Amino acid sequence: MTALQGSWWWDNVELLAGPQFSDIDQGCATGPNIYNPVTVCGQNNGNQWGCKLGSDAPWSAMPQYVGASVGWVGGWTNDNTCANSPATSSQSNLRWLQQSIVDDGTNSPVFSYPHTAMSGWVCRTLQSQESATQCGEYYDQSYCPNNSSSQGQIFYAAVTANGAQPSNYSVYSVDLCNKAEGIAGGNVTYLGSEKGFVAVKQDMAGGSSGQLPVAQCAHVH
Repeated sequence: MTALQGSWWWDNVELLAGPQFSDIDQGCATGPNIYNPVTVCGQNNGNQWGCKLGSDAPWSAMPQYVGASVGWVGGWTNDNTCANSPATSSQSNLRWLQQSIVDDGTNSPVFSYPHTAMSGWVCRTLQSQESATQCGEYYDQSYCPNNSSSQGQIFYAAVTANGAQPSNYSVYSVDLCNKAEGIAGGNVTYLGSEKGFVAVKQDMAGGSSGQLPVAQCAHVH
């Protein structure tokens, strides 16, 4: 998501679940290096703005990868010690950070998007979440949450920490998602439980919802 200054811009970005690679170090670290839960749109996130939760409350989720994604991330980062037991090494943790959106390998990433309208959609609850009793021991994406909301929050917090608010910027909570990242089938509480698929389309192109009267996908520069 880091933009090249003076080159090109996206007019509109719709981020459906995540970004999952906001901080790979937080996602892979284990043992004494493990990170605390991340609160999505909580009051403790400094000057964060743009949160549109409706009647939903902020929630916390672990930033660690779960299930099969642990192996996938290990392969993509060329380091199969992701979520290794009993602990990951400091060398691996640094490499993962440098491959993350919040670092991008330069130690000075840019999170200013003055020409881009941006909306993030993150799952707060799942349709079958109440039936999940052993998610810590046996992960199943059909009824267990994953780290897409907490990883997404890490990126959204970095955008708002920049201090320069984009012209249009929102983070929406989605309830009753279909599987761990099933935004399309969930309900957007802020928009009167509008279905996620419809809400995202309306956010891009405009629609009948009174909360989304203006199309975000428009030339803004």
